[in-house]
Amino acid sequence: MSRAEELLSPSLTASDDTRGMQAPWNPQWLVFITFFFGWAPGAALLAINFRKMGLDRWAMATWVAAGVGSVAIALIYSPMVVGALQGTLDPSQQRTTRWIVRGVSAAVALGLAHFQRERYRLWLMTHGAAAPLFRPALAAVLAGGLAELGLMALATRLV
Repeated sequence: MSRAEELLSPSLTASDDTRGMQAPWNPQWLVFITFFFGWAPGAALLAINFRKMGLDRWAMATWVAAGVGSVAIALIYSPMVVGALQGTLDPSQQRTTRWIVRGVSAAVALGLAHFQRERYRLWLMTHGAAAPLFRPALAAVLAGGLAELGLMALATRLV
């Protein structure tokens, strides 16, 4: 095939089809939600967004990562809760730990959002607008916050 023929031949594949997709959310906003409101709500929204894009395997892997990450964060924070209750908590250590957890959570969310970028841009080119995010984000922040509190309470009892 010559270069001219190659240039004029269609280059769309089955992965460029938006049939079966629902309007996704902007993945970059999900990274911001993860940084400011925590891993659980951000990861849940990223998993749902993968599902909306028709990427079910990525959605399942993200749900698993959300659960494992939430348990790990609860185990990291539980000694700080015990230290605060006993009056032995070092504030600088607490601050450092929070920033590390936020940074790692945001970095993982940024990596997951990277895998959504192509499908999101495809949706924007064919449909023009993303789905509204305010209500789902609010629900995820409230539910994720409650789940993290529950996990921390459980982990604190184990420590």
